[in-house]
This record gives sequence, C-alpha cells and structure tokens, in this order.
Amino acid sequence: MDIAVAAALCAVGFGIGCVSGLTPGLHVNNLALLLAAVAPGVGFASPAALGVALVTASVTHTFLDIIPSVVIGVPDESMALVALPGHRMVLDGDGREAVVLSAAGSMLAVVFGFGVAVPVALVMSRAYPVVSGYMPYILAATVVFLVATERGGEVGRSGRAGGRGAIAVRAKAVVVLGASGLLGYYVLTHSPGAEAVVGEPSLLTPLFVGLFGVPILVASASENAEIPEQDGDGVALSRRSVAVHAVGGGVAGSIVGWLPGVSPAVATGFVQSLLPDSETEPESMREFIVAVSGVDSSNAVFALLALYFIGFPRSGVMVALDRLELSLNAGTVGVYLVAVAVVSVASFLLTVTLGRYAFGVVRRFNYRVLSAGVIVLLVGVTFVFSGFVGLPILVASTVVGLMPNYSRVRRVNCMGALLLPLIVIL
Repeated sequence: MDIAVAAALCAVGFGIGCVSGLTPGLHVNNLALLLAAVAPGVGFASPAALGVALVTASVTHTFLDIIPSVVIGVPDESMALVALPGHRMVLDGDGREAVVLSAAGSMLAVVFGFGVAVPVALVMSRAYPVVSGYMPYILAATVVFLVATERGGEVGRSGRAGGRGAIAVRAKAVVVLGASGLLGYYVLTHSPGAEAVVGEPSLLTPLFVGLFGVPILVASASENAEIPEQDGDGVALSRRSVAVHAVGGGVAGSIVGWLPGVSPAVATGFVQSLLPDSETEPESMREFIVAVSGVDSSNAVFALLALYFIGFPRSGVMVALDRLELSLNAGTVGVYLVAVAVVSVASFLLTVTLGRYAFGVVRRFNYRVLSAGVIVLLVGVTFVFSGFVGLPILVASTVVGLMPNYSRVRRVNCMGALLLPLIVIL
C-alpha cells in the first residue's frame, strides 16, 4: 500500500465522516456503501488503500455525530438515545459540556480499544459462536429490564411510581415497546423492497429519525423553546467517573462489534436500562452521554477486528469494506489502526472546537423556523436514501416517537424497534 495514497485517503475519510456526522439524520453507512459502489472506477488507489477512507470515515463519524444530536436534537441510529438528555443539557445551558463529555467518551474508548484489542479479539473470536446463540435471550432480558425499571415522568421526589401508578406506567412502556417493535419488524423485513435515489436503500434512516429526531423538534417548537446562552465547557463529572463510563461503553462496544445483528443502538438501550435516570437526573445524563459515545467509537474499532478475525462484517461500513474484495492481512489492519489513531485525535479536537461555536450559530435563528427547516431536510434525506417507501415510514415512526411525549415514559422504550424484531429474527 502506497503510504502517500493512504494518507490522502485518510484525509478523504476524515472529510466524509465530518459530512455524515454533522448532517442531521445521515449515517456514515450510507456514504460508505456509496463509496464502495464507485470504488471499481477509482484507478489511482488499491482496494486496501480505499479501505483507509472507509475505516477513518466510520471512526470520525462517531465523534462528530454528537453535534446534531444535542444542538438540534436530531441523532443518527447509534446516538438516538443521547438526543433527549443531550438536548436537555442544551436547554439548561450545558450544551458545550455535553459535547466535551461525548468527545472524551469516544477518545477514551478508542484508547481502551487499542489497549485490549489483541486479548479481546482472541477471546471473542472463540466465544462469539456461543454468545451469539444466546442473543435472543439476552435481548429479551433487556426488554424485561427496561419495563421493570420504567418509572414514568411524574413520579414524585422519590423517583418511583408505586402501586397502580407503577402498573399503569409500565403498561404504557409495554405499549410503546410493542408499537415500535411492530414498526421495526416491518422495516427490517421490507428493506429489500426499498429503492434509494442515491446508493443503497436504508429504511433505518426514516425509522430512527422519526422515533428519536422529529418528536424532539416538534416538542421543542411547540413549547417555544429557545437555545439559551451556553456556559463554559467545563465538566461537572469527576475524571474517574468519565473514565469509568467511557471504559464501560468501550467494553459494550467491543462486544457488540462481534455479534450478528446487534448494533450499537441496541447496546445503548442496554446501557440506559442500567442508568434509568439518564433522561432526567443531571449526573446520570452526563454519565450516559459518556458511555454511549464510548459504545459508538469502540464498536467502530472492534467491527474492523471482527472482520479480520472471523471474516464477517458487523456494520454497514464493514459491509462496504468487505465488498472491496481486498485480502485483509495483519499489515493492512495495522495501517488501518494507525489511521484510526490519527483521525481520533483530529476528530476529538474538531468536535470540542465546534462545540464551542455551534450553539452561538444556531442561537441566531428562530428555533421554530430552524426546526421546520431541519424537518424538511430530514424528509429530503429520507427520500434520497430510502425513496418513496421511506416517507410513510417516517410519518409512522414519528407518530410512535411522539407516544413517550404524551404517555410520560422514557424514550428508550422506542428501542423496541430493534430489540423485538431481533429477538424474533436471531
């Protein structure tokens, strides 16, 4: 592999990751699959060199996707659950801190990944056939745990609903889980029928935009919400707490990177079930943002190792890499990991820098007008990457996504869109 070409494609991948990470509702998987489709016409670079662009785009995206998630409340699939706690921090004037926490969680998880890459790869390459066989039971236990820890939005100072109130709250959670699960099952079983305007179709885009993005925009606009002046980018959590939750997210991401059908979004749902106050309690919100960012970035690293060690792609970017039909060897993976280290540092610095200025830019606009404009953009992104089939899915998922707003249950219950179908399919 020519080092100069690899360095140039590292920069290209960084740029692609920036575009996908900063564009509301757009996932790097869409652009990665598009790049893989045009790769045969690129004559100046080998498939292995083009892989540098794919891998670096994937990692860069996991840093920068926090910006649209918290600034305007529109996440991609893997950061879906961060949108609400992150946006609440913004409305409390702590948006810059949310961005710093996310960047720190991603960076520490990547460092953790490099430190344990070899032993984890050796263990998981042997253990994953056994673990994957139990995934339906693990996911079912996660669903039960989500319902059991549901407390509702109006539960008093104790933070717990009791008696009939608890039963009613959990019944509402089951309804949201069931509705999102039915919709998710339809999407996962009908994706092959979709036709995108550009690249390969993905019905997950309108599904998650509707469940987690549009409802936040609608709620904020209807309440005449305005983005207040943001405080400094200091961090309220202790360094130990940041490190612990980043490593915890890194562990979850390292495991998810090996398992069939299980995405970082599923892992974040499990993480939030362990932090039931992560949508409301200030410290838990901060811990959750760190952990989820760690899941996302760690998964990007370990999905590469899974492709090398077991030969199966576990993410959209790894599917694109696999389609390049390159022969992965230790030397090529080593080059990819060096590129990952470089773009991780660059992405961390860029994310923190943008976090200082993004809120000031957004505050110049009327929030209702901005929300309406973003919704129009999301409809456009849905049409481009999902075609006409994606538009009714966007509407249906928005209706389901509004249910937590009115039933006063946690939005994490909308993760039934992935959890329930996977229990059936796996």
